[in-house]
Amino acid sequence: MPETSSGMHWEEVSPLDEGSCLILPLATDQRNHGAIFILGQNISVDRDILFDLHSQCHVLFAQLVERDPHPAENASPTISTRELQCLKLTANGLTSEEIAKRLGLSVHTANQYLANTTQKLNAVNRVHAVAKALRRGLID
Repeated sequence: MPETSSGMHWEEVSPLDEGSCLILPLATDQRNHGAIFILGQNISVDRDILFDLHSQCHVLFAQLVERDPHPAENASPTISTRELQCLKLTANGLTSEEIAKRLGLSVHTANQYLANTTQKLNAVNRVHAVAKALRRGLID
């Protein structure tokens, strides 16, 4: 039966062949997922050692993701020049009204451009979108 202890899930599964397999599921706070597969003959690990190994694998996975983010995170839809202009002006502290005036747009259109970039960058709000755009080098 699956068990949960210390926030970790483990489950014993009968081997398919004569070999053994240990699978350690991994996840980060940023919703990146992975797994460590350990294959061999007659794998037997003490439960406390298994939990320690799993914790260390989580730390290693988080460090790897930080160094080389998941490709899907970088593969966002194309952001238009106008959307980037609005986002850059937001990063400089301008309000929607000020952005609209500066670019000769309606406030509604400026807000729509900002909503589009927020969605395309998979951000929760325009401030988060600015932060993601800065990290990715889309704006400076």
